[in-house]
Amino acid sequence: MIKFKSNAKEDIEATISQLLRYALYLGTEDCSEIWIVGSNSPFTDDLTWPSRNAK
Repeated sequence: MIKFKSNAKEDIEATISQLLRYALYLGTEDCSEIWIVGSNSPFTDDLTWPSRNAK
């Protein structure tokens, strides 16, 4: 997913929402990894908050 938001956290949020939308399509394949390409370098907190919120 390529996202260009104002910061890395917004890039990640936009990607997650798009992946959730794709997950609802019937007949789509599961993936083993996700790469998010954005215009902003992530901070440590940007990389760890998705796993903290998934619990």
